[in-house]
Amino acid sequence: MGRGFSAGMKLLCTLNLPYVCKKTFRIHELKLLEAVKYSCEENMKAASKEVQNFKKTTTCGVSVDGTWQRRGHMSLNGCVSVISIDTGKILDLEVMTQYCKMCEMNIKCDHECSNYKCSSGNMESVGAFRIFERSVMKRELQYTEYYGDGDSKAFLKVKDIYGEDTVTKLECIGYVQKRVGSRLRKFKKNQRTRWKSNRNLMHGQCPNGKDSWCRYKRSSSDKRQYLENSPGLPNSVMKVIKATYLELCDKNLLKKCLHAGIHGTKPCGNQLPSAGGFDRRAWRSQQALQ
Repeated sequence: MGRGFSAGMKLLCTLNLPYVCKKTFRIHELKLLEAVKYSCEENMKAASKEVQNFKKTTTCGVSVDGTWQRRGHMSLNGCVSVISIDTGKILDLEVMTQYCKMCEMNIKCDHECSNYKCSSGNMESVGAFRIFERSVMKRELQYTEYYGDGDSKAFLKVKDIYGEDTVTKLECIGYVQKRVGSRLRKFKKNQRTRWKSNRNLMHGQCPNGKDSWCRYKRSSSDKRQYLENSPGLPNSVMKVIKATYLELCDKNLLKKCLHAGIHGTKPCGNQLPSAGGFDRRAWRSQQALQ
């Protein structure tokens, strides 16, 4: 259900079934929590061994992403996960929270307090650093290839984690494609001038020969006339968008896209917290019981 004791009691009462007391419910809840933690850790260890056997080395590439309980970077709870690019399995997970029930109630006793004290927007950077820092000790792996958002600040935190510039950032082809579309739409929105289209064939960089993917070049090699149905872009438009085209065709950027990978290829990892894993009421109950 992903709900707490009160919701479970209401459901059982509606079904005319007996229910346990609140203290017993919390005891079983903590036992279940420990079992889930153990199972999660064992699965991630097995996933890291699978990567080592697949790569035949201790270095690998991972997709790094953070998620929060609530939108708008105002959440008290969040987590960061690293997912193997080779197997698509989660290798490590860092759960962070800014909330502590015992501290809020000003109860002086030994307890497991919140493990993060900063802004919600910085959770991804801190979580990524913690995961990379313990990767060799806990997973026997070095995450040397970082697949993240185009504006990911977490990469700056981990790029020197194993030594100077030991972690390389590779671009997600999906984000590069998104940048192309965003800039062209912005350009179209800001331009008030209407250009008249004229026939402007642009096949100068198309490969020649009968096996070319370009129909115009194939027709030329067979000495057949090719009828172009769509007009090319006017030269005035080409001049305006040329700067954006050249910037997105930078060799360093394209080199980072040769892997043809997509950041977050396994979004199932990000969907776990929304399934009740970050139930604030459950967290409060656990803190109060401890």
